[in-house]
Amino acid sequence: MRQVWLRLRVLGRMGFDGIALPFPKAALTQHRATEGAANIGQACVRFRLGVVDAQHRYGSCGAPEARCEAIASTARSLGTPFVIAGLRTARVRVRASRWRRLSLGMAVGQLLLGLGCRGVAEPSGPIGLTIAAGGGGRDTVLARLATPLVVQYRDASGRARSGVTVRIECVSVGAYGPRVILGLGENAEPSGSVVTDTTDAEGQVTGRVGFGQSAGVGWVRATAPALGLSDSTSYVVLPGTVARLTLAPADTAVYVARTVTLRGRTFDKWGNERQDALEWSATAEIVEMGASGQIRGLRIGRAMARASLGAMSDSVGVSVVPSGVIAAMFFPIAVGDAQYFVMFNTDGTGMRRIDVGADCAHGLQWSPTGDRLLFGRNPLPGICFTQRLYTATLAGTVAKIRPDTAPLAGEFWPRMTADGQWVYFSGRPGHQNGEIWRVRANGADPERVGPAADFYDLDQHPSPSPTGAEVVYASTRAPDWGIELRVINTTTRLIRDLGITGMSPSWSPQGGLIVFLRNDRYYVVGTDGSGERGLVDSRYSAGMPDPASWSPDGRWIVVVTPDAGGYAPLYGKLALVEVETGLILPLGWTAQLTYPSWRPTP
Repeated sequence: MRQVWLRLRVLGRMGFDGIALPFPKAALTQHRATEGAANIGQACVRFRLGVVDAQHRYGSCGAPEARCEAIASTARSLGTPFVIAGLRTARVRVRASRWRRLSLGMAVGQLLLGLGCRGVAEPSGPIGLTIAAGGGGRDTVLARLATPLVVQYRDASGRARSGVTVRIECVSVGAYGPRVILGLGENAEPSGSVVTDTTDAEGQVTGRVGFGQSAGVGWVRATAPALGLSDSTSYVVLPGTVARLTLAPADTAVYVARTVTLRGRTFDKWGNERQDALEWSATAEIVEMGASGQIRGLRIGRAMARASLGAMSDSVGVSVVPSGVIAAMFFPIAVGDAQYFVMFNTDGTGMRRIDVGADCAHGLQWSPTGDRLLFGRNPLPGICFTQRLYTATLAGTVAKIRPDTAPLAGEFWPRMTADGQWVYFSGRPGHQNGEIWRVRANGADPERVGPAADFYDLDQHPSPSPTGAEVVYASTRAPDWGIELRVINTTTRLIRDLGITGMSPSWSPQGGLIVFLRNDRYYVVGTDGSGERGLVDSRYSAGMPDPASWSPDGRWIVVVTPDAGGYAPLYGKLALVEVETGLILPLGWTAQLTYPSWRPTP
C-alpha cells in the first residue's frame, strides 16, 4: 500500500524539530480531511494537508485532563498500536493495523495529543513580557491604586527569568502633567513618570500606580529594551470633586419665539471638566428656560439666566431683541492689526466679515437700499488726515465716490440722504478746519453747503433729515469755543442754532428727534432743541465719538457703550436702546466694534 508522508514542523517546548506522518493514500483520498487542531503540551497546533506550523498560542484546543483518555479511547476503537520513537529525531514512524472512516484531521489530532501526554510539563504562565496584575484601574485624580502593578517576564519555555531590565513609563500627558505616576516597589509612593528595575527570581518587577492632576485615559507601557518586548495597559483617570461652574456665552441674544442654548460646564480644582446635571432658572415673562439650558424668547427685554449645582451658581445676561441687521467696524487693539467691517443679525447670527482695506476708517453707514456701505478712509496706509469717501459692496468691492481733483484736503463723516441722491460730509480745506459739503451719490456736482471755514472753524458730523430739506451738524463756531448743534436749510442755506451743546448728531427716520453725544453720554432732543433727556453712557471717545444709528421704525438706536472688560472704557460693546423707555439691550459678543449702522431695509 502506498503511503503518503505529511511533514509536521513543531515549534515550541517539545524538544524535537519535526515529525513525518505516513498515512495510506486511500485514507487521504477518501476522507479529504483538510484541516484540524491538536494540543502539544498547552500549545494549540493548527494544521492542514502539507506542512503544519505550530502556533505559539498558549490556550489548548481541548481540556488537558481529557487528552490521554481520548488517545486511549481512539486507540481502542482503531485497534491501533502506537509506536512512538526518537522524540529528538526528525521522524516518528507510526504504523496502523487498520483504518476506519475517521478524518485525517482527527487522526493527526489524536496522534499529536498522544505526544502531548508523554510527560511534558504545562507552562506556568504566558511567555514574553506581560503586565500580569494591577492594570486597567479606574479612579479620580491624585488617587493611589490599591493593587500593585506587576510586570512579568517568562522565556520561550515558560520559565521565569531574573535579571531582565524592565522599564515602566507613563506615555499619556494631559494639560496638567502625566495622567499616571509610578513608584518602584510594592510599598513605594508614586512620584514619577518612569521607573526601571530588573526582574526578581519570579521574573517580576513590582511597582505602585497613582494618578496625576490630568483626567482622561492614561497609558502605561512596560518594555524589556534588550529583548525588544513590550506590553501596555490603560487607566481611566476621573475628574476630582466639583470646584467651579461656568456658563457660556457670557452674554447672548435671541429673538421672540426663537431659542438659544447656554452651555453649562463644571470643573474640578485642576481644570478638568466634569459632567454634572445642572439646575436652570431665568427671569420669568421675558424668557422661558428649558431643563437642558435652552432659552426661548417670550417678549423683548433683558433677562438673566442662572445655572446651579448645590451652593455653586453662575449667571449670564440674555437680551430678547428686535430684528435687524447691523454693520460695524472692528477697532483693532494691537498696532498693525487690520481694520475691517462686519455685519450680523441683532441676535448675533449671520456674522460676516467684509474686508475693504479700512485703514483709519470712520463714519460707516448703510446705503438706503441696504446693498452697499458708505465710509471714509485714508487712500494711503498710515496717513489718517487725508481721508476720502468710498462705497463698498457686501462682497468687499470698493469704489471712490469722487475724484481727488476737488479742492479739499480731506473728506470725513459721510451721510447719505434717505432717497440715495446726495452724500453730505465734512470737507476739510485746510489741516484743522471743516465745512459742510455734499456730492451726488455718483460723485458729481460737489458743492459746499455750509459757510466757509476760517482756520479753526470746524463743522462736522452732518446728518440729513428724512426729507433732505435740513441737515443737523456739530460746529465749533460758538463764541465760547464750545461744540454746538446747528441745523442748515439745504435750499435757503439759513442756519438755526438748537442751543444744545453736543456732537455726532443723528436725525431719526421719522423726523421728530435727534440723538447726539455729550461728555461720553447719548442724549435725545426734539428737532427744535426741546425735551432733552439722557439715554445711556458711551465709550470714551477721545474726541471722536460714535454716532448712534436708528432702526428703520425709529423706535431703537444702536450705540457703543463702555465695555466692562480689560480695555474699558476705550473699547466698547454695542447695545440697542429703546428711545422712548430707555431700555438697554447689550449685545455681549460685539467687543471692539465701533461706528454701528442699522440697515434701513429688513
